[in-house]
Amino acid sequence: MSSETDVIPSPVIRIKSGDEKPIDQRPYEQRTKSPRKARRVNHSFQHLYRHDGKMFDDRQISLGLKLLTSKMYFLEYGGYSDAMVEDMRKKFPPLFDLDVKRHLMPKMRFLKYTLGGCESKPGEPGSGPIPLSEVAKRVPPQYFGARLERTIAPRHAFLMHIGIPNGSVLLENDAKLFLDFLISCRHTKTFCVLCNKWKRIYGDSYLINNGTYQSISTNLKKREAGSESVERTEAGSGQNIITPKQVEAFDTLFHRGLMAAARNDMGSQNQFLKNAEITSGQMIHLLIQHGANPFEKGTFFLRCCYFFVLLQLGKHRMRSSHYFKGKRSS
Repeated sequence: MSSETDVIPSPVIRIKSGDEKPIDQRPYEQRTKSPRKARRVNHSFQHLYRHDGKMFDDRQISLGLKLLTSKMYFLEYGGYSDAMVEDMRKKFPPLFDLDVKRHLMPKMRFLKYTLGGCESKPGEPGSGPIPLSEVAKRVPPQYFGARLERTIAPRHAFLMHIGIPNGSVLLENDAKLFLDFLISCRHTKTFCVLCNKWKRIYGDSYLINNGTYQSISTNLKKREAGSESVERTEAGSGQNIITPKQVEAFDTLFHRGLMAAARNDMGSQNQFLKNAEITSGQMIHLLIQHGANPFEKGTFFLRCCYFFVLLQLGKHRMRSSHYFKGKRSS
């Protein structure tokens, strides 16, 4: 039998007089009637490809009107055959355990709309499932188990920002470049090594130019022929080396989402903008290209800022290219 002195004292100290209420010394978390909402970094305005946009072919799944298993989703919306799906499962056993709405759907959309892996042009509502192209089907199944918002999307946005191979270019040649990207993007230092390597080989020839990209075969032919442009790129590659500090600063800005970019809330004295060498307007453009929802509830100010950024980008293109010559004359 244990004595009274062996009893663990209660965290609540009670005053002897019965008129006064006891003093509760427990932490605030333990005193609440129900658990508080967790302060998650991944808020709704930081989600990518998780909203029910009209351009998406799998919109019924995001609305909860259609329930599919993982295998059925690959067959119907990916255009895979039974043999291809079974082969993917052998290479990546947890594939069928992934949730369709949480894991597979955002990554399939990213593969279709950001990397350009569709057979036909998306954007027609009610047109039915749009299968992947034969090139996009060669993407390794480990991609569907990676973290989209935290790893794949910000690192791909960085490739697009500095002008090295990105988008549909990564899917060429049996997706060999995409496999290198998928392996390297998990760690900052290995990703920097990959960026510097691609920058020496390809330069910055993949910067966005009126929404199009150059083909990777063009640069490979130039390199094999020993053209002067590639030689100059390799000679001056040591001037702008990609550092882990620059990549981590870019990741921090990307993870903050559209609201922070629209409000230009990028840290004290915009130190991350200086390290990443990017503006808030460019970050908004990259976020929307990678699946952020500009029409999120309560983001009217954000939409106004985005259209203002598009207007400024249009004015800049007017001065630097011949794309808007017809509009300039009018």
